[in-house]
Amino acid sequence: MSIRHFWPLFNGCLQELDSSLSAATKVFIPLQKKQLSNICSSPCVVNFTLYFIMELFKSIVSRIIDVPNEELQSFVSLFTIQEIKRNGFLSHAGKQPDEVFFIERGLVRVTIQDTKGAEHTIHFAMEGQFIADYASYLRKQPANYSIQAIEDTRVVVLSRSAIDWGYENLACGEQLGRRLAELYFSMHDDRIKMSYLHGPKDRYNQIERVYPGIFGRIPQHMIASYLGISPVHLSRIKRSI
Repeated sequence: MSIRHFWPLFNGCLQELDSSLSAATKVFIPLQKKQLSNICSSPCVVNFTLYFIMELFKSIVSRIIDVPNEELQSFVSLFTIQEIKRNGFLSHAGKQPDEVFFIERGLVRVTIQDTKGAEHTIHFAMEGQFIADYASYLRKQPANYSIQAIEDTRVVVLSRSAIDWGYENLACGEQLGRRLAELYFSMHDDRIKMSYLHGPKDRYNQIERVYPGIFGRIPQHMIASYLGISPVHLSRIKRSI
């Protein structure tokens, strides 16, 4: 699903949560790097970080569906947090995916290998976006895609068992699944239309709109791969703009 669907939602929730932080938490801001590193490794701050992430996720879900806080709290308690280092993988092609990921921080790409073994970047995902090989997840088949972190990334992991619990126990659980499926379909439809109805230059100009701020975060060869052109062709496009 396109990041443009979730970015205003994600950013708005961040602003709301930030405004509710106590003065005590903001004492961390002026600390020196070494002091901050020591404090951030303490159980108290780790727990606060986990709380903050889950509250952010709850805020986003509650804006997609109308769900009682007690049900949402039970749902969120089933999730886990995962840290992925740069170039690490959230999931691999050939392995059945049993998780859906919500990106709290970082940037990932979705890749596929063609019959000659060449790797192609077909999608990016960043903060505030759900990501998975949804088709393979739903069919319980080995994944066609790999999902790789382009930079250090932190995600909320929604396991299959947690998602099934949500379908069965949340008042609007199936509606949440349907909304995400609709956005996923919309993203794929936009990608297909962009590939066939627009040239490489138009597609390049659309990247910043779809993925705000991405140009300073990814290598040029990945952008070229996403556009389906060579790095040399990409350089020509950039010079012409």
